[in-house]
Amino acid sequence: GSTLVGMLLYPNRETSASDEPRPVAACVNVGGLVPVAPLQDPSMTQLDRLLSTLWGADVVGGGTPTHDAYTYALSALRVSVPEGAAHLLLITDGQPTYSLGCVGTGRAEDPVDEQPIVRAIAAARENGTRTFVIGSPGSEETGADGLDARPWLSRAASAGGTAREACSHDGPVYCHFDMVDEPDFAMGLSSALGRITGTIMPCEYVIPAPPTGKTLDPEAVHVVWTLEDGSQHELLRDDRNECGEGWRFTGDGGRVALCPASCQRIR
Repeated sequence: GSTLVGMLLYPNRETSASDEPRPVAACVNVGGLVPVAPLQDPSMTQLDRLLSTLWGADVVGGGTPTHDAYTYALSALRVSVPEGAAHLLLITDGQPTYSLGCVGTGRAEDPVDEQPIVRAIAAARENGTRTFVIGSPGSEETGADGLDARPWLSRAASAGGTAREACSHDGPVYCHFDMVDEPDFAMGLSSALGRITGTIMPCEYVIPAPPTGKTLDPEAVHVVWTLEDGSQHELLRDDRNECGEGWRFTGDGGRVALCPASCQRIR
């Protein structure tokens, strides 16, 4: 009920080649955007909207405008979700074939420089939006030259602040979620989405303002973790430099931050 989700599919329209910059709508069907909204509501409207968009998708051979699609989706996300609470998931099967402004031929054998996309992902992270990256089957060999897209997808995940542990841009363990060798893509995708969901759970919580005329007593604050079965576990405050289990106030005193070990356990 507290999760908001939106979606933009790409490529989703026929696009001609161009050497001149064009509006994003020239290579991305922006009308196909499913705006960010609560995933769960009484009538399940958003879930139905997402599913119908997936089932009704007419993905044509329109090239791969990754930079334009990413930028447009990011702008839509920021309109709906406060900075720091938003995350973006990019799923692609290879190299971009259009640079920002829908510039390029759109042909797989004529990819464009992906570094501007990596910089855009890094800039989004600086502004509080992390980007997860999934490389679907086909990203290991794209285009007539057999160019491996996994190294740039790995760099993108690192730039987005979501690199996997002990990863390398040269493989075999890449920093993004690599689906190339998944025997069942649906199961592999479901597993990756599950891991991403656990990762994005926040470990800092804003302290609500006290009622009018009241003052918050920091020494009287208790943090309690309630499980699905109703059992409760109190987390103890830990103000030491090496905060392991428990919680502490952030520097400005406006938020409660879980210590790393407790954060990981709760996730």
